[in-house]
Amino acid sequence: MATTVTLDALTQRIVKNLWPGKFPLVATTTSAGTDVSLVIAAAAYSSSSVNAYDGVSVYCPSVTTGIKTSRVTRGGFTVASGTFTMSPAYGSIPGSAASAYFLYGLHANELLEAANEVLRTLILPRYLVLSLVNDANMEDVAADAATDWPDETGTPTQTKETTIVLTGKQSLKLVIANSDDSVRSLSVPVTEGEQLNLSTPIKVTAGSLRVQLYDVTNSAEIDGSTVDEEAWTEVRFQAAVPNNCQNVQVRYIAKTASTTAYVDYCGLTGDSDIYALPDAVYDAAFVEDVLYLPAGFTSEAEQSYAAFSEALQPWPYYSALRDYAGVNSHRIQVLRPWYPLFVKFHDSEAILAQNAGDTNTTAAPEELLVEGALSDLCMRLSERSNSNSAKADYARRSLRHAKRYHSLLESIGLGRPRARLVSARRVAVA
Repeated sequence: MATTVTLDALTQRIVKNLWPGKFPLVATTTSAGTDVSLVIAAAAYSSSSVNAYDGVSVYCPSVTTGIKTSRVTRGGFTVASGTFTMSPAYGSIPGSAASAYFLYGLHANELLEAANEVLRTLILPRYLVLSLVNDANMEDVAADAATDWPDETGTPTQTKETTIVLTGKQSLKLVIANSDDSVRSLSVPVTEGEQLNLSTPIKVTAGSLRVQLYDVTNSAEIDGSTVDEEAWTEVRFQAAVPNNCQNVQVRYIAKTASTTAYVDYCGLTGDSDIYALPDAVYDAAFVEDVLYLPAGFTSEAEQSYAAFSEALQPWPYYSALRDYAGVNSHRIQVLRPWYPLFVKFHDSEAILAQNAGDTNTTAAPEELLVEGALSDLCMRLSERSNSNSAKADYARRSLRHAKRYHSLLESIGLGRPRARLVSARRVAVA
């Protein structure tokens, strides 16, 4: 499972790096308080000044509506109790035992903006299967599960799964109560006599599931295989399109009652050399390689193999086709496939957005985000400082964090790839 970092955890690291020695930085409220006051008993200090925190922004992730960042009023610190008077009012009462982040000279939105500036330019390596099937990699949003993979028979429950996954970000989870109930792909137009190649890994945790290539025009199965393995098992076969067949579908059919199964991807290719790239490929220039997957060692059922038990190998491909004004703007040209093919590419990571609990996550490496954001924020503080020494100190820190950020980028091979020409190549295929 991919390592992720939450916005809340990211904020803590950034705050502690920006103002070392300041107190408090990340504090915990000790009573419910109100929407205009925070009680932090640990901050109480009888020798402090009531003006010690004038104008300091305090960000409370526990606030569920409206304003999450408020400021300490002039003379608003009660030294005996550690109570801070805030203005404007928070959108809701932060509550007891809630986190409060003290931001000396910055607003919480600026921390978010700095992290997102890094994410907008960070391109992460990925790989996904090539396929003629819509949502073949199961990466459309969860709400589209029943749209991309609708019921064919009965009323199965189909959802997107983010933890039990073989490749990519999601798999399709199927919970089917009755034998022979099923879900299907959207129809794929085909040509009679065309050779189709189907590859789909499934994991069955209860019951058994049949993978079926179906002739929609003639209402008949073309080929299929039934699997009951809990380990990821790839169903793989080739089949010719029957006479008078205009459309095919891939169907997943429960062969026992109370079936629970996961489908990782549905790789369906034909005789064409040109394929639309997966939706996750933002630009064909970001394609790094095309790889094929040899069949693994055979499993119990016919036409089934242990998934991902062989190493991916290079497959011949040619320069991509790009038409930015075209409806189909990014395609790739490959040697006609008879194995499942995977596109290795670079993909931009979605930006973070604040929500009720600030639990947004990103798959981007945490150290990169922290160092990149700190460089940006230190420069902002340098530009706002009235003290020449503070201005110079923040500028030096900004450069130091920028150096670390770029060093990390180089060491793990990230960053925006350059567009390049790809010539045809010959590869020996067993």
